[in-house]
Amino acid sequence: MEASVRNYVLSAIADDYEDLEIVFSEVTKWAKEDGKISVAREEIIRGLEQLIDEGYAKAYVLSPQPPHAKSVPFSAEHIGELRFYITPKGKKLAKSL
Repeated sequence: MEASVRNYVLSAIADDYEDLEIVFSEVTKWAKEDGKISVAREEIIRGLEQLIDEGYAKAYVLSPQPPHAKSVPFSAEHIGELRFYITPKGKKLAKSL
């Protein structure tokens, strides 16, 4: 995966819990602004999974009842139900970009 796509994904989840659609929208917008023609949805999903595996992000399920955000394992099968957010380690990386 291109480092730029990974960085876009990290930036997309840096401010709030985001679902795949928001991440996809942000990443494709930024990629176009940087002159890339397109970014595949699968590449963004791999980016999320890689960031989680490396400790830069976590997957969550949100709920109106406490706890409002519960960390869960990444699951491509249930990706539509997940939200993603940067970890403290990910914030350090994002600041260095």
